[in-house]
Amino acid sequence: MGTLMFQWAARGCDKKRCMKIALNSDLIISSLLPQFFEKSERVDGDGGVGTTRIITLGSAITGGIERQNKERILEYDEEAGTMAWELVDDHRYSKLQTSMKVVECSNGKDSVIHWQMEYEPRDPDTLPPEDIKMLHLQAMKAIQSYGDEHHDWP
Repeated sequence: MGTLMFQWAARGCDKKRCMKIALNSDLIISSLLPQFFEKSERVDGDGGVGTTRIITLGSAITGGIERQNKERILEYDEEAGTMAWELVDDHRYSKLQTSMKVVECSNGKDSVIHWQMEYEPRDPDTLPPEDIKMLHLQAMKAIQSYGDEHHDWP
């Protein structure tokens, strides 16, 4: 099993707002990065623990071949600043679980997001999911820009 990690400085975003954004980011991601995320829909749940969502991947990822990812929310604790989700039925990995912890900075206005992905390849020759990590970085950048422009969201 492998692990990938990164940290993100969420400037102007306290822990509470970061967690609300994390809970609702699937509702806007396709409008922000349509080349990567064609559509995202919640097929079960309200975004919290147990929610299942289907993400139709865009042509920049699939090369024009339609592909969907199914994700399930495993944990959401706004007070603790934690959220976790897993990719269900992935063809490359028997386990692909992502978690994040939001730590508010001492100024009360900014936060640091600690992101981690644990993965278990189905085939030992499968490369680590660096592509997914990079996609999460791009998504965070786009979502932060959207949040900066829309102070009342979510």
